[in-house]
Amino acid sequence: MPKHEYTCAECPSFVSYQLKRYVDHLNNTHGTAKTIYISCPICNSTLCNTRSFSNHVSQRHKVDFNDEDDDANNNNNNNSNNNINNNNNNNNNDNTNDEANMQFDNNNESLSDNDNLANDHANVNGINSEEKENYPTTLLIMKLLHLLLTLQSLYYISEAAITYIALNMANILEWILHHGEVNYCIAQQQVGQHQMELHVLFGQSDPIREITRSSR
Repeated sequence: MPKHEYTCAECPSFVSYQLKRYVDHLNNTHGTAKTIYISCPICNSTLCNTRSFSNHVSQRHKVDFNDEDDDANNNNNNNSNNNINNNNNNNNNDNTNDEANMQFDNNNESLSDNDNLANDHANVNGINSEEKENYPTTLLIMKLLHLLLTLQSLYYISEAAITYIALNMANILEWILHHGEVNYCIAQQQVGQHQMELHVLFGQSDPIREITRSSR
C-alpha cells in the first residue's frame, strides 16, 4: 500500500505518514478551532472537521486506521522474523564450523594413528641383535596365544578357563626365562636322546663316550 504524507495546514512542521496519528493530532491540537480546514493529500479535497475527513478517506480512498496499524505490525513482525532467521543462520554456521573442526580433529587423529602404526612396523623390521636372540621366545608366546584362541573358538572353552591357562603359562614362561640352566639341561637331554636313537638305528657309537672310555 503506498504511503501518503499528511501535513497540517496550521502546523507546517508536522508531517505524518499514518492517518490515525494525523487525525489524533488534529483532534488533540486543533479540536477547539472552528475555522480549521483539512485538505486531503490524495485528492486535495477540503473538509471542515476530523470526522468528515476520516469518513472521506475511509470510504473514498479505502484507507482505514487499522490498515496503518497492520502495516506497522507487519513491519515489526518482518523485522522479528528476519532477526530469527539471521540467528538460525548464525547457529547453523556455528554448527557447520563445529562439525568441520571435529572432522579435522578426527582426520588428525587418524593420521597420528597411521603414523604410530608405521613406526611400530618400522621398529619390528629394524630390530637389533639382542631382540633377534629373543625372537624364538616371542614366537613361542605367539604360538601359545594361537593355541588358546583356537581352544576358545573351536572347542568352546570358556573365557575364564582360557584366562586361567594363560596366566599359569605366563608364570611358567617367566620362570623358565629367568632360569637359563633349565634351557641348557633341556638342550643336553635332546642331544643325548638323538645320539641314542642314532646308535640304535645305525649302530653308530657316541664319539664323546668313546673318547671318555679311552682316556680312562
